[in-house]
Amino acid sequence: MSFSISKHAEEEMLRRQISPEQVASLMEHPDQIMEAHGGLVCYQCLSAKDGKPCLLRAVINEAANPKKIVTIYRTTKINKYWKL
Repeated sequence: MSFSISKHAEEEMLRRQISPEQVASLMEHPDQIMEAHGGLVCYQCLSAKDGKPCLLRAVINEAANPKKIVTIYRTTKINKYWKL
């Protein structure tokens, strides 16, 4: 899948130590795709950081060609964001 990464998302990847391989895996195989605000969507997958479970979440502009990652982050608030 082809996608681009915003400058902000690149900065967040560095700051949060999210590798390009993790981003590519999320984009290719998200566990869930959720609606987000402003017509954006959120791709998310279960992950772990330092042995602790978390979600890797990327906010995506799917209207862009190619799709554009607006921001990306990890959260431990799995129950808040994970939908059954």
